[in-house]
Amino acid sequence: MGGIKFNLPIDEIKSEYESGMTLAELAEKYEVSINTIRKRLIEAGVQTRRYTRSIKKQKRKEIIAEMYHQQGMSLRGVSDELGISRERIRQILNEVGVGTRGLSSKTELNDTELEELKDMLKEGLSIEQVKKHFAITIKTLRLLMKREGLKKHYVPRVSWDYKKAEEEYLSGVPLKEIARRHGVKSYGSVKKVMDKLGHEPRGKYLKLPIEQIKSDYESGMSISQLKRKYDVSQPTIRDRLIGAGVQIRNGGVDVPVDEIKSEYQSDMSQRELAEKYGVSRETIRNRLREAGVQTRKRGGNKIELPVEQIKSECESGMTQRELVVKYGVSRDTIRNRLIEAGVQTRNGGGFNKIELPMEQIKSEYESGMTQRELGKKYGVASNTIRNRLLKEGVQTRKRGVNEIELPMEQIKSDYESGMTQREVGEKYGVSKGTIRNRLIEAGV
Repeated sequence: MGGIKFNLPIDEIKSEYESGMTLAELAEKYEVSINTIRKRLIEAGVQTRRYTRSIKKQKRKEIIAEMYHQQGMSLRGVSDELGISRERIRQILNEVGVGTRGLSSKTELNDTELEELKDMLKEGLSIEQVKKHFAITIKTLRLLMKREGLKKHYVPRVSWDYKKAEEEYLSGVPLKEIARRHGVKSYGSVKKVMDKLGHEPRGKYLKLPIEQIKSDYESGMSISQLKRKYDVSQPTIRDRLIGAGVQIRNGGVDVPVDEIKSEYQSDMSQRELAEKYGVSRETIRNRLREAGVQTRKRGGNKIELPVEQIKSECESGMTQRELVVKYGVSRDTIRNRLIEAGVQTRNGGGFNKIELPMEQIKSEYESGMTQRELGKKYGVASNTIRNRLLKEGVQTRKRGVNEIELPMEQIKSDYESGMTQREVGEKYGVSKGTIRNRLIEAGV
């Protein structure tokens, strides 16, 4: 996989290149390699200069000497810029009698130079730029910086307003939202800049009501349930509890085993019990076995269901999902019982096609009802409504059109009073994602 692509102001680079700056100078200015500058210019449709083809031989030596001595470029920089080997550059410099630069013997900076060095580091100038300015070696520069306790300040070389993004990050705006506002393709790029600017990941300092969490946990709630309640990750809940001196339970949450035994023996399945008590099916199985209960094999003690009634409801238009919710069993159970009862399935595993009043549905859809609302009204899935409308030649609306109207002031108040996005979504009958998007749009 390739690395993160640098965000560079390509229009500005094009203008500078066309005004006479070299690839090496641009590379040094934007702290990237010469190849990166060359590739970006080529991608932008700029024809890069090739000095060896356009310069006469008698002028080439003068240009090389000027680039090396007057512009302060290195042998490698001149070599990359002109497409000539470093050894040949050295030979040309010797031929014109200027020779190559030797390493500076300067090992100290005076007080004025030290102050200037501090200012240059604060401005985010590269080590290479500082070295050239003081005419010292990189080794000498690093030793001076170590002795004086100086560090190079990080100044992001990005095309977006990182200072504004930094303010948003510190005010709690999510990384994905910051990336969206500034046109950054990946929020990872924003995170990388924030990390280099010295900001700790905010997740480590997420404010949570730890006393309430402790109370909930000690009263029997599982870490998984707490995770959902407080809308954070499971490791976050566990770490906060441990940090507060709480002993994490081995084996998970305490559950009322006697009640579970009774319900299991009255034919509730392990899955139904797991859903009821907010634990895994494996936890239910283990607790039953610890209590000496002989667990049923899958398929054993077949659940009694009113198959004729289910059959009638299915043929009258109820979906498998609705039957699952009504009878508290799995979708496979409903399907298998209907097949055993001789209900004819369509190719693809579905049941007989539901008759729907399509003219009325078309009229209601065109008057503004959503596919979801029509699905609820006629007892079918929203996909069924969509497919029938398409078959009728109706142009369906894209998502986001006829957006659901929500009381945003009330939602903001609920969220700021401590309700999670999931709880707010359940209250208003929409998804957690819808609540999140509306809150962000409202500036929360």
